[in-house]
Amino acid sequence: MRHRPITATLRTIGLACVFSALTWTAPFAAQATTLSDNTEQVSSGTLAATATSWLAASFTSDADHSLATLDAVLSGSVDSGASTLALYSSDASGLIPDSLLATFTATSTDGGSLGFTLSGIDLLAGSSYWLVLSNGAGGTNWSWTEASEGTGTGFTGLWANSDDAGDVWFTNSTLYPLQAKVTVSAVPESATLLLWLGALPLLACARARSKEANA
Repeated sequence: MRHRPITATLRTIGLACVFSALTWTAPFAAQATTLSDNTEQVSSGTLAATATSWLAASFTSDADHSLATLDAVLSGSVDSGASTLALYSSDASGLIPDSLLATFTATSTDGGSLGFTLSGIDLLAGSSYWLVLSNGAGGTNWSWTEASEGTGTGFTGLWANSDDAGDVWFTNSTLYPLQAKVTVSAVPESATLLLWLGALPLLACARARSKEANA
């Protein structure tokens, strides 16, 4: 019987740790941050992305993001074929796409916007990235705006186009930028995950002492 107070205490501590992990993780994991957005500006026209004519819009990352998802919404419309949106790193100058990092998955087309999502991508603080749009079997229109303004710490206003499927890029600086919105959603911090792991031995110990007390 002398073991019961200790067991109860350990069980209480373990449950408290689990509860804390749950309450800390849920809001953090659900939090979305807009890095770059100019989709609220008035569209002045569209450019077509095809199998050889590629379009790209840049954004930067203000901090290290270990991401659960990266969502991109482009203002435009699908004419035909399959739209492909890819994430590229930037070259050393920060002015043109460099290396392919990953390809987005199309999620929806709603109200003249194309939605894409990408999971499990790490963005580095101070680094530039590019959203690159192409269409292998038709054309996809991407809206541009005369306004150079946008919101988010990662908005650059830079966009680029290529007429040979990405071999040579031409950069356009803040003039008639393509319209896109980039949001990120982070995974739980390592400290929160360690809290989860730390609770498990306490619960195991409480279970063992409970068995001793009942023996």
